[in-house]
Amino acid sequence: MHEESIAPKLMSPKVRLSLCNLSNEKHLKQISLLRQLYEDSFPHNERRAWNELEQLIRYEAAYRFFFLEHSELGIVGFVTLWYFNTFYYGEHFAILPQLRNQHLGEQALGCIKEYIRSESLYFEVEPGILSQIARRRIGYYERNGFRIVKSDYLQPPYHPDEQGVPMYIMSSEQRDSQYIDRICKTIVERVYPVF
Repeated sequence: MHEESIAPKLMSPKVRLSLCNLSNEKHLKQISLLRQLYEDSFPHNERRAWNELEQLIRYEAAYRFFFLEHSELGIVGFVTLWYFNTFYYGEHFAILPQLRNQHLGEQALGCIKEYIRSESLYFEVEPGILSQIARRRIGYYERNGFRIVKSDYLQPPYHPDEQGVPMYIMSSEQRDSQYIDRICKTIVERVYPVF
């Protein structure tokens, strides 16, 4: 696992990763902005309750919540990563709406790739047939070296009495379908609550 001290060295042209520490007063002051971004960017059925996310930040060793900080603009977004020994899973990734389409997401993704080094990275994305935004998001990941590796994935529910959400799995590497199925099984078993 990478330590917090490594994050400041991972500089893209202007964006860097900063590991969230809820004992840090500066981070506590900034977390409300990122909570709002989290709740505005992801529908209820695609995110956990904020208090559950804070518990993960505090106590889950495999979970990392990173502030995305720009050298001139300050906080520009966040990314959450899970590390499972042989791969990373990016659960949530968002840039502030007023700063989108300025290549900050590409810079942030570059920092993420530097952080994970040679490990593979997986994201869930909504199928492109659902909306123009979903198609744009898939295009963004494709322009940054990701490919759809599983198109029949069902994201488990975050909340009781809700249904799973059809998603695609995108990855920075191509592997055989049995390997991808094992990755998906790990994500389902380790990331999502059991009801």
